[in-house]
Amino acid sequence: MSRGLKPFFRKMMPRPRRGGDKNSGSFLQVEIKKENKISVFLSVFFSFVFKAVKSLLILFNILLFVLAITVIHSYVSAEKWLEHRYADTDKDGIINMNDPDVDGDGIPNITDTDPNGNGIHVREDVLKAARTLIGRPYDQFNAGCGDILWKFGAIVCIDVVNLSFERAGIYFEKELRDHYKKSPKSYVSRSWNNPSDKNFARRVRNFRAFCTAKGYILPDGAALKPADIVMFGNSHAALIEKVNEDGS
Repeated sequence: MSRGLKPFFRKMMPRPRRGGDKNSGSFLQVEIKKENKISVFLSVFFSFVFKAVKSLLILFNILLFVLAITVIHSYVSAEKWLEHRYADTDKDGIINMNDPDVDGDGIPNITDTDPNGNGIHVREDVLKAARTLIGRPYDQFNAGCGDILWKFGAIVCIDVVNLSFERAGIYFEKELRDHYKKSPKSYVSRSWNNPSDKNFARRVRNFRAFCTAKGYILPDGAALKPADIVMFGNSHAALIEKVNEDGS
């Protein structure tokens, strides 16, 4: 090549830069920084998710444990609350729920002012027992599904009446069962609504039929007393806790 062309080529051809292209290096650095930020974000995010899931599992196990303890306690409490049914207060060999005279004083339970023989008037005993039922869960299945909720302490309205009077020494389940044997026509739907059904005494309509046949229904305008039973049609029953001076 002639000497005259060498300077020309030298001017046209850029000299290579040491260390590579500065602009290309900057671009790679930006990309690396972005990737690092994404990696850090994902690491923090998944760490947070892992801790949150772990905390939720711990909380779930705690709730499950508390639920199990509550269920066991409810079951044991329900069983304990019915112990009076199988006791024998007067030691005559007949358990209380089948005994026509629980305290053995010769007075039938239904007419005895102190049927359990503890020295306290039946009305006071009934109200005392009823107050202990405050807070018990309501049986949303209404004795359905094999009485599963009853077994864990859940009750319906008529249970408050039955259980409270049982504590006082009057077992309406026995009273209704005995009355049905003598006067079955007082009750409706007898093909299935009879004492062979364990929930026979837990139906308000049967309780009303029993009270009507026995003459226990108070006349209109009669003065009410604490522990009297109030029935709302054939579907609901309650106890009177207190009567004001004006009779309300």
